[in-house]
Amino acid sequence: TCKINHVIDNNSALSLIVPTPAAPNGSANQQFCDNAIESNKPTLANIGLTGSKFVRWYDSPAKLDADSIPSTTKLVNGTTYYVRNAHVDNGTCQSIAFAVTVTLKANTTITLASGNNQTTCVGSAITNIVFNLTNATAASVTTGTLPAGLSGTFNLAAQTFTISGTPTALVALTTYTVTATGDCGSVTGDFSLTVKSSSTITLASGDAQAPCVGSAINNIVFNLSNATGASVTTGVLPAGLTG
Repeated sequence: TCKINHVIDNNSALSLIVPTPAAPNGSANQQFCDNAIESNKPTLANIGLTGSKFVRWYDSPAKLDADSIPSTTKLVNGTTYYVRNAHVDNGTCQSIAFAVTVTLKANTTITLASGNNQTTCVGSAITNIVFNLTNATAASVTTGTLPAGLSGTFNLAAQTFTISGTPTALVALTTYTVTATGDCGSVTGDFSLTVKSSSTITLASGDAQAPCVGSAINNIVFNLSNATGASVTTGVLPAGLTG
């Protein structure tokens, strides 16, 4: 019980014996997201309690008889806080303390590590496109459909998301979005990719000739597609011939 003194007038007072407030309750271990924005970081006021009325917070069992700390106090990872209910008419009349240990979970991050802005050809393997993640529980391509032959793989242990494979379909320059999710929300990263047709070459005419010195050859013609250059790369053309 607690003794509460009420002043009736300047000459008299009334003492009341009241029950000690019941202690607040709740989960003894609570988790929160450690917001990157300082003003949005969780505070004591975010701790879930039942049976709480006029609460007083403390950061040490040795300080339960000292001044309480404000409910706007930002939470510190791994810290145990102590909360007591106080009587409405007498702040020194308090319940036994209820202890709550808090864990702050880190936010998920995503960083493009390699392979961005590629241009490749149908049938040619791409350079792996790799995103490095932290605190992610899942990741996938959420904007854009990967061309046939490519796939994305989330590695929980390594905290990476990798796009790899050999495209079998044409794709104009496209920007894709990868979304990584975790206990504290989701984040996104972008990459771009272009898949063009492969170059082809076909001998059309003039093969296997045996002309005499001083006699013009029949033109040797190769038909090409999607080529940006062509040259003789093996063997040296005889003097007088050009490609």
